[in-house]
Amino acid sequence: MTINVRFWLGVMFIFGILFRPPILPIDIIFPLTAISIYGIFREVAFKKFDTRHFFLSRPVRSLAKWSALMVILSAISIMVGFATMSDYSMLSAISTSAKLMWTFWLFPINIAFFLMICQKYNVQVNTILRMILYATMLQAVLAILAYAIPEVKNIFISIMQANNWSERWTTNNAAGQRMNGFAKSLFDTFGYGMGILASVPFILAYRTSNLKYLLALPFILLAILINARTGLVIFGVVAALFLLLFLRHNRQFSRYRSNILVLVVLLLAIVPIGISSVTSYVSSGSNFSDRTMDDIDSYIEFIQTGGAYTGSYGGQADILFSDSFWTLPTNKLQLFVGTGVSVYGSSSPFEFSSDVGYVNAVWYMGLIGLIIFHVTFLWYLWISSRHKKYWRTFAAAAIVSVLVFQVKGSAFWSANLGISATILLLALCIYQQRHDKRDYVINQEGTVRT
Repeated sequence: MTINVRFWLGVMFIFGILFRPPILPIDIIFPLTAISIYGIFREVAFKKFDTRHFFLSRPVRSLAKWSALMVILSAISIMVGFATMSDYSMLSAISTSAKLMWTFWLFPINIAFFLMICQKYNVQVNTILRMILYATMLQAVLAILAYAIPEVKNIFISIMQANNWSERWTTNNAAGQRMNGFAKSLFDTFGYGMGILASVPFILAYRTSNLKYLLALPFILLAILINARTGLVIFGVVAALFLLLFLRHNRQFSRYRSNILVLVVLLLAIVPIGISSVTSYVSSGSNFSDRTMDDIDSYIEFIQTGGAYTGSYGGQADILFSDSFWTLPTNKLQLFVGTGVSVYGSSSPFEFSSDVGYVNAVWYMGLIGLIIFHVTFLWYLWISSRHKKYWRTFAAAAIVSVLVFQVKGSAFWSANLGISATILLLALCIYQQRHDKRDYVINQEGTVRT
């Protein structure tokens, strides 16, 4: 097997675990996880890899302890809900717990297998970053093709509908408004995830001092624009924080003349094309563009009135900040400890429902659990990235993105693209620390022997 084949196998594996394209009757994450588990046990059984240092490392131990704490909090919340609610839905509790286990147990198995193989073959960090970038660009190109060519979009939708894809996504003319691409979800979590993945070109550009990787950003931005407007906010946060980093360390980019050419291309070609595309999109009069303007107007109205009045435009803010979306438990014990169930969409056991991540977290594990969950996870995300400036920038962008997206939806459920991309890049950050530490030890030993 050549290195090139291994590289593209890595790209397709990342594409599969991140975007989970509906090409099978079941979610593709299940067969991929089965392959990962088999691969891990195979390495352990035949002792082809030093798994002891990999799986018993400090990051893995910390994740195991954190997961155990979350299981305990969830169990307590379920017991409280069962004791305080007469019509308690155990099915809803199991379903909600499974959404979190999907993110923090099932998905990390695939990452562990992938990075274990990368460490076994001494794959460099830049190579892994390029794998992630190519997987992201593949999805962006598919999204743009679906948007530009209706026949391609119809083919994608027919394949996805025939497999593991929710039919409700094509109701209410949703397919005519978005659904551009080939992934498990093409709604808000798609934009959230593509916004997080926009960090990859910036990280590669910083590590290599070559701005050519930034040419991928317009494709990522366009894929977000034609699918999930929420992702524009995430993309903006990521771009703003990394641009501040680049401005503070601009000298390292002056070594390559190609960087000047990249900037010229961005300024003279891509930026005007992007502005023209946005302008024509807004003035197109399509249902999706009209709803986009209604959403913007509703947020402006919400800000101008200080939240005192919404409803004039029927936009996103009118729904998101309605009273029903921010309904919390009235029982004090439920408010602080939770009930073990969520109130998201049709899974809500009550007459009301809410998309807000914070509200669902309170119903699931209470205010105490919400604070512990967010503080511990985001703190771990921050301290794990202290060794490099670009990883700190990524961590800051990811933290802000989680806090912002939790207002619109649940940032942690069902291994969605946003949290999956965050965990993957966090794991790569830790992988680099261990990789650099190992290289340092090897160099020190070589120096001593010399």
